Amino acid sequence: MCPSTWKKPPVNQNKPPALSLNLEWVHGYRSRDSRNNIGVALDGNIVYQAAAVGVGYDPATHTQRHFIAHTDDITAIAFSPDRTLVVTGEVGA
Repeated sequence: MCPSTWKKPPVNQNKPPALSLNLEWVHGYRSRDSRNNIGVALDGNIVYQAAAVGVGYDPATHTQRHFIAHTDDITAIAFSPDRTLVVTGEVGA
């Protein structure tokens, strides 16, 4: 039995739902087919990748920052000599 407040949705409803997702926490780490893919930045953040997400973990505050602009799995990370910049590379074109 349906709740008394339930209403049948319109038949021609062609719009997607007004929802969005926010990444809160990354659990995991990619190590299967990559090397030298974790490091510590100058500010003390631990930087690594998980799938297509670059993760910066701050152990002092137990928080993460996420780089989510990749479209495929990240397989390479490199630090600048002064460890203030991080670059990532992904699979594919």
